[in-house]
Parts: sequence; C-alpha cells; structure tokens
Amino acid sequence: KLLPEEDMRPAATSLARLQAAQEYHRLSFEHAVEDIRSMVAKHLWQLVVVQGSLVQHLQALKDYFLMNKGDFFQTFLEEAKGLCKMPPRTGGSSENDLRVHFQQASLRSTAADDPMFSNIKLRLDVLRAGEECDANADAVLAKLKLPHYDGWGGMSLDYVVVWPLGLLLTEAVLRRYNHIFQLLYLTQQMAHLISNLQVYFQVDVIEVEYSNMQDSIAAAHDFAEVERAHSIYLSRLLSQTFLENEVVSQSLTDVFHHVKTLCKWVQDDDEGEYATASDPADIAELTKEFLRSANALYTVFKSNKTDAAQRMAPLLRQVGHFLLSFRLPVTVVVQAAAPVTDQTTSALE
Repeated sequence: KLLPEEDMRPAATSLARLQAAQEYHRLSFEHAVEDIRSMVAKHLWQLVVVQGSLVQHLQALKDYFLMNKGDFFQTFLEEAKGLCKMPPRTGGSSENDLRVHFQQASLRSTAADDPMFSNIKLRLDVLRAGEECDANADAVLAKLKLPHYDGWGGMSLDYVVVWPLGLLLTEAVLRRYNHIFQLLYLTQQMAHLISNLQVYFQVDVIEVEYSNMQDSIAAAHDFAEVERAHSIYLSRLLSQTFLENEVVSQSLTDVFHHVKTLCKWVQDDDEGEYATASDPADIAELTKEFLRSANALYTVFKSNKTDAAQRMAPLLRQVGHFLLSFRLPVTVVVQAAAPVTDQTTSALE
C-alpha cells in the first residue's frame, strides 16, 4: 500500500474543508496541495530509496553501465577479443556468443561475488555506420551523437528493474545510461591510444558527478529531491562526455576509424597478409589523416563556443592536453617505418 491510512486522512480532511468553503481561496488551495505533495514525496522517498535500496542499484548502474568494475570489463574484452575481430553476424548468433563471454568474464572477476550482476543482461543490435542505436529516442536522446567504430558498437545492457525502482529508472533513463556505456565501450576498445580520455570520463566526470549525486540523495527527504538529483547527474554525464556535441562525435568517429585501420595493418603485417601495412607512404598518409582528425578534436575541446566548454573550460583544456599526447604512439610507428617529413613534423607542433 503506497500511503498509510493515517496519512491519507488529513489530506482528505483538508480537501473536504476546501470543498465546503463558500469561496475559493487560492492560497489555501496551494497550501493544501503542497502539503499533500510533500507527504507523498516523503513516502515515495521511503519506498524507493530505503525499501527499494536505490543506492545499491545506482552503484550497480555505475559498475556496469558506466564501467566502474574495471576488472570485469578487462576480462570481458579479453574473452571477446577473438569474436570482435570479425564483424558481427545477423540473426542473433553473435549476440549469443557475446553473452557467453559476458557470463564467463563474470565468473573470472569480482562480478562473481556481486549479487547485483544478476540484474544485468547484455544485448547486441548490429549497427552500420550512420545508424542510430535507438530509433525511438526521446527528446534528450535525439540530441546525442554517438561516435561510430564498428558493428559491435550496438552492444548495450538491459537492467532488471523491479517495483518501485521503475518510478526513477525508466526506460528512457536506461537508454541514456546505455549511450554512455556505448561510448565507454568504444574508448575501451581504443584504450591503448586514448587512455587519457577514458581516465577523464571515469575520474573527472563520472566519479565527481556520482559523488555529488550521493551527497544530494543523502541530504534528500522526499522523492522529488532524489529524482532531481539523479536527473542532474545523468544530464551532466551526457553533457560532459560530449554526447550532445555532433562535431566531437564525428571527430571521435574519424579518430576511431584511423586507429582501427592502423591496428588492422599492424595485425595483417604480423601475419604476412597485407603488403601495404609496411608501405611507408601509406602509413605516412594515414598518420596525416589521423593528425588532421586529432587536431580537429583538440580545436573543438579548446573552443569556448560549445555549451560544454562554457560549463567546464578547465577540464576541456586538460582534455586538449590529453589529445596532444595521443599522437605519440602513431608517430613512433611512423618513425619506425619511414622518415618523418617536414609536413608531419609541422602537424605535430
């Protein structure tokens, strides 16, 4: 039962008194409505936060949707590495194979002792470049621009939501969590090159905003305050991971594409299957394109024209410095394979 009878009785009395009044008094009506709203919000807080163990579920969302449980995802990426070398197959077989690796990773990591892991289900919607991850996006999701890497970018998570958590963790909310998950999965795939960006997402954004949300929920005494704190938390995550910025998304897509090409060349060259991988001219051209995309990304991060830059200029400057260091691994590869031209050197400056 949502509201105890002893709390409903004063509300009914107050409404009856207003109904029996000879004249309508707006202030009295507003006070009565606010008293009822406050009473309901406090009961919802008790129901969702205390009885529903909201904090534990938010921690689970952080652990899996926001990849806070690093040992699990490191194990999962290793487990699925062979599968993800090839494009995903249609018909659900790739999803089934991926789920096997997902479960195996849970048994070989700290997820094995996590009772919340049973609420997590993996899903794969095979995507092609340019496709949206969710065709029924709400107004917020419609503004988000997720970088594209390959067909495995359609991987997402489902979460078993039981009453009363569905009051807060709606389908739309979980879709927003999934967009952040998909972005983090992409950067995990590129971790050898963009680890600094991953650290920025996990430490400077997620940890900071999660701590802020925890403080707000701890200080709350009704459901409306809890709902507001969680909404602000998700909104800031979406903003500060640049999912609302189409230019950043496209620049990241370009960077991912160039890195993917380089990784394939190195892998094929090791296996003796692709002569172009050792062609200095092709490697220099790829480096040039990569540096152009990295420079575009760095320029956007430095710019104060974006909404994110206005809210978090110091962090964006830090990310800009991070992006400068991204060039080093590719430059080292090029230097080992071919002489660095004046044009390449100037691009690094």
